Amino acid sequence: MILWQLKGVRYETCDRLAQIYFEKELMPNIYKPVVDKLKEYVDSGENVYILSGGYNIYIKYFAKYYGVKNIICSKIAFKENVCTGQMEGKDCMRENKVDYIRPFLGELPMVCYTDSISDLPLLEIASEPIVVSNSALQDWATKRNYKQIVVS
Repeated sequence: MILWQLKGVRYETCDRLAQIYFEKELMPNIYKPVVDKLKEYVDSGENVYILSGGYNIYIKYFAKYYGVKNIICSKIAFKENVCTGQMEGKDCMRENKVDYIRPFLGELPMVCYTDSISDLPLLEIASEPIVVSNSALQDWATKRNYKQIVVS
């Protein structure tokens, strides 16, 4: 949804729409092998982060469902409990994703799953970059020798 369309909508309404979006759109379309791996990481006590260009208002439902405590994503701005139609701060896309996660990395290895070429800056700093697609291997990932998971 284009963010400016939410301008003037109360937080409670946006939050309820976000929950419905999570339940009706995201959950039926998840990549099961990837979320199974996510559950393994969470259950083993790994320090898991969700980095997403998506908005915090619905990503929080995904994170809660899978037990992920760390979320870094694009944030919708609200003033006096009403959506401004803008983002709070920078979006969590491309190089910004790296800027957001870098303070949390330290010397730890980073496994990164993505389905988007826009995450190249993040994949380039990952110790284990993994590209997920729903139909075929991605040429851009093959050229970089990234591990790939094709979910069909």
